[in-house]
Amino acid sequence: MPFAEKRPSSGQRRQEPEGEQGPGGTMAGVTTTEAVKRETPVLPLQAGDAEERAERLLRQWRRKAAQEQAEAASLNHRVQLVEELDSAQERLATALKTLEEAEKAADDSERAMKVTENRALEEEEKMELQEIQLKEAKHIAEEQIGSMKRMLDQTLLDLDEMQSTLVPPCAVPPSDPDSAEATLPEADL
Repeated sequence: MPFAEKRPSSGQRRQEPEGEQGPGGTMAGVTTTEAVKRETPVLPLQAGDAEERAERLLRQWRRKAAQEQAEAASLNHRVQLVEELDSAQERLATALKTLEEAEKAADDSERAMKVTENRALEEEEKMELQEIQLKEAKHIAEEQIGSMKRMLDQTLLDLDEMQSTLVPPCAVPPSDPDSAEATLPEADL
Protein backbone atom coordinates (compact mmCIF):
# COMPACT_ATOMS: atom_id res chain seq x y z
CA MET A 1 0.00 0.00 0.00
CA PRO A 2 1.63 3.24 -1.05
CA PHE A 3 2.35 5.86 1.54
CA ALA A 4 0.57 9.14 1.09
CA GLU A 5 2.90 12.07 0.93
CA LYS A 6 2.29 14.69 3.51
CA ARG A 7 0.90 17.71 1.78
CA PRO A 8 0.33 21.08 3.27
CA SER A 9 -3.22 21.67 4.35
CA SER A 10 -5.26 24.27 2.56
CA GLY A 11 -4.60 26.89 5.23
CA GLN A 12 -0.84 26.44 5.06
CA ARG A 13 1.39 27.84 2.41
CA ARG A 14 4.27 26.15 1.06
CA GLN A 15 7.58 27.83 1.49
CA GLU A 16 9.14 28.86 -1.71
CA PRO A 17 12.83 28.68 -2.23
CA GLU A 18 14.58 31.86 -1.38
CA GLY A 19 17.07 33.67 -3.47
CA GLU A 20 15.34 34.07 -6.80
CA GLN A 21 13.72 37.39 -6.37
CA GLY A 22 12.97 39.68 -9.19
CA PRO A 23 12.90 43.47 -9.28
CA GLY A 24 10.94 44.91 -6.42
CA GLY A 25 11.49 41.93 -4.15
CA THR A 26 9.07 39.52 -5.82
CA MET A 27 10.05 36.22 -7.17
CA ALA A 28 11.00 36.15 -10.74
CA GLY A 29 7.97 34.59 -12.30
CA VAL A 30 7.58 31.76 -9.85
CA THR A 31 4.21 31.50 -8.29
CA THR A 32 2.73 28.81 -6.16
CA THR A 33 0.93 27.37 -9.10
CA GLU A 34 4.10 27.17 -11.07
CA ALA A 35 5.89 25.51 -8.17
CA VAL A 36 3.12 22.95 -7.96
CA LYS A 37 3.35 22.37 -11.69
CA ARG A 38 7.08 21.97 -11.39
CA GLU A 39 6.70 19.45 -8.57
CA THR A 40 3.83 17.55 -10.18
CA PRO A 41 6.06 15.33 -12.36
CA VAL A 42 8.18 14.63 -9.31
CA LEU A 43 5.23 13.44 -7.22
CA PRO A 44 4.68 10.17 -9.14
CA LEU A 45 8.39 9.45 -8.81
CA GLN A 46 8.22 10.16 -5.10
CA ALA A 47 5.08 8.03 -4.83
CA GLY A 48 6.82 5.19 -6.68
CA ASP A 49 9.86 5.55 -4.43
CA ALA A 50 7.60 5.59 -1.39
CA GLU A 51 5.75 2.52 -2.65
CA GLU A 52 9.03 0.70 -3.30
CA ARG A 53 10.25 1.72 0.13
CA ALA A 54 6.98 0.53 1.68
CA GLU A 55 7.21 -2.79 -0.17
CA ARG A 56 10.85 -3.14 0.87
CA LEU A 57 9.93 -2.40 4.49
CA LEU A 58 7.00 -4.81 4.25
CA ARG A 59 9.31 -7.53 2.89
CA GLN A 60 11.80 -6.80 5.66
CA TRP A 61 8.99 -6.90 8.21
CA ARG A 62 7.69 -10.21 6.80
CA ARG A 63 11.23 -11.62 6.71
CA LYS A 64 11.77 -10.51 10.29
CA ALA A 65 8.35 -11.88 11.31
CA ALA A 66 9.21 -15.20 9.63
CA GLN A 67 12.58 -15.22 11.41
CA GLU A 68 10.91 -14.46 14.71
CA GLN A 69 8.32 -17.18 14.09
CA ALA A 70 11.14 -19.59 13.25
CA GLU A 71 12.98 -18.48 16.36
CA ALA A 72 9.80 -18.91 18.43
CA ALA A 73 9.30 -22.37 16.92
CA SER A 74 12.95 -23.14 17.66
CA LEU A 75 12.54 -21.93 21.23
CA ASN A 76 9.36 -23.98 21.61
CA HIS A 77 11.24 -26.98 20.25
CA ARG A 78 14.10 -26.30 22.67
CA VAL A 79 11.61 -26.02 25.55
CA GLN A 80 10.09 -29.32 24.47
CA LEU A 81 13.56 -30.87 24.26
CA VAL A 82 14.42 -29.53 27.73
CA GLU A 83 11.18 -31.00 29.09
CA GLU A 84 11.96 -34.31 27.39
CA LEU A 85 15.50 -34.12 28.79
CA ASP A 86 14.12 -33.51 32.29
CA SER A 87 11.76 -36.45 31.87
CA ALA A 88 14.59 -38.62 30.54
CA GLN A 89 16.82 -37.57 33.45
CA GLU A 90 14.07 -38.49 35.90
CA ARG A 91 13.66 -41.87 34.21
CA LEU A 92 17.45 -42.28 34.22
CA ALA A 93 17.61 -41.45 37.93
CA THR A 94 14.84 -43.99 38.59
CA ALA A 95 16.61 -46.57 36.44
CA LEU A 96 19.93 -45.89 38.20
CA LYS A 97 18.26 -46.28 41.59
CA THR A 98 16.64 -49.52 40.45
CA LEU A 99 19.98 -50.68 39.04
CA GLU A 100 21.72 -49.80 42.29
CA GLU A 101 19.13 -51.77 44.25
CA ALA A 102 19.46 -54.67 41.82
CA GLU A 103 23.27 -54.57 42.14
CA LYS A 104 22.94 -54.57 45.92
CA ALA A 105 20.53 -57.50 45.75
CA ALA A 106 22.88 -59.27 43.33
CA ASP A 107 25.82 -58.65 45.70
CA ASP A 108 23.79 -59.97 48.63
CA SER A 109 22.73 -62.96 46.56
CA GLU A 110 26.32 -63.57 45.45
CA ARG A 111 27.53 -63.39 49.06
CA ALA A 112 24.80 -65.82 50.12
CA MET A 113 25.71 -68.08 47.21
CA LYS A 114 29.40 -68.00 48.24
CA VAL A 115 28.44 -68.82 51.82
CA THR A 116 26.30 -71.69 50.55
CA GLU A 117 29.12 -72.87 48.26
CA ASN A 118 31.59 -72.71 51.15
CA ARG A 119 29.21 -74.68 53.34
CA ALA A 120 28.68 -77.18 50.54
CA LEU A 121 32.46 -77.50 50.11
CA GLU A 122 32.87 -77.99 53.85
CA GLU A 123 30.09 -80.59 53.85
CA GLU A 124 31.66 -82.27 50.83
CA GLU A 125 35.04 -82.35 52.57
CA LYS A 126 33.36 -83.78 55.68
CA MET A 127 31.63 -86.40 53.53
CA GLU A 128 34.91 -87.30 51.84
CA LEU A 129 36.61 -87.56 55.23
CA GLN A 130 33.72 -89.66 56.56
CA GLU A 131 33.91 -91.88 53.46
CA ILE A 132 37.62 -92.37 54.08
CA GLN A 133 36.94 -93.07 57.76
CA LEU A 134 34.14 -95.45 56.78
CA LYS A 135 36.44 -97.30 54.39
CA GLU A 136 39.09 -97.51 57.10
CA ALA A 137 36.49 -98.67 59.62
CA LYS A 138 35.23 -101.29 57.15
CA HIS A 139 38.78 -102.42 56.50
CA ILE A 140 39.51 -102.62 60.22
CA ALA A 141 36.19 -104.39 60.83
CA GLU A 142 36.90 -106.83 58.01
CA GLU A 143 40.34 -107.50 59.44
CA GLN A 144 38.88 -107.98 62.92
CA ILE A 145 36.11 -110.19 61.54
CA GLY A 146 38.71 -112.22 59.66
CA SER A 147 40.86 -112.45 62.77
CA MET A 148 37.83 -113.40 64.86
CA LYS A 149 36.85 -116.06 62.31
CA ARG A 150 40.33 -117.47 62.39
CA MET A 151 40.27 -117.49 66.19
CA LEU A 152 36.82 -119.09 66.24
CA ASP A 153 37.88 -121.65 63.66
CA GLN A 154 40.94 -122.43 65.73
CA THR A 155 38.83 -122.62 68.88
CA LEU A 156 36.37 -124.95 67.15
CA LEU A 157 39.24 -127.12 66.00
CA ASP A 158 40.65 -127.17 69.51
CA LEU A 159 37.25 -128.04 70.92
CA ASP A 160 36.80 -130.82 68.39
CA GLU A 161 40.16 -132.20 69.34
CA MET A 162 39.32 -131.99 72.98
CA GLN A 163 36.03 -133.64 72.44
CA SER A 164 37.57 -136.48 70.50
CA THR A 165 40.03 -137.11 73.30
CA LEU A 166 37.35 -137.24 75.92
CA VAL A 167 35.73 -140.59 76.80
CA PRO A 168 32.04 -140.69 76.48
CA PRO A 169 30.26 -140.78 79.79
CA CYS A 170 28.80 -143.98 81.15
CA ALA A 171 25.35 -145.02 80.36
CA VAL A 172 24.42 -145.36 84.01
CA PRO A 173 24.82 -142.32 86.04
CA PRO A 174 26.40 -142.87 89.38
CA SER A 175 24.30 -142.15 92.41
CA ASP A 176 27.17 -140.84 94.35
CA PRO A 177 28.83 -137.75 93.02
CA ASP A 178 32.13 -138.71 94.54
CA SER A 179 32.06 -142.03 92.84
CA ALA A 180 31.25 -140.36 89.49
CA GLU A 181 34.49 -138.47 89.64
CA ALA A 182 36.37 -141.71 90.29
CA THR A 183 34.95 -143.41 87.26
CA LEU A 184 35.82 -140.64 84.81
CA PRO A 185 39.19 -141.01 83.20
CA GLU A 186 41.59 -138.21 83.72
CA ALA A 187 41.73 -135.78 80.93
CA ASP A 188 43.87 -132.79 80.36
CA LEU A 189 41.70 -129.93 81.02
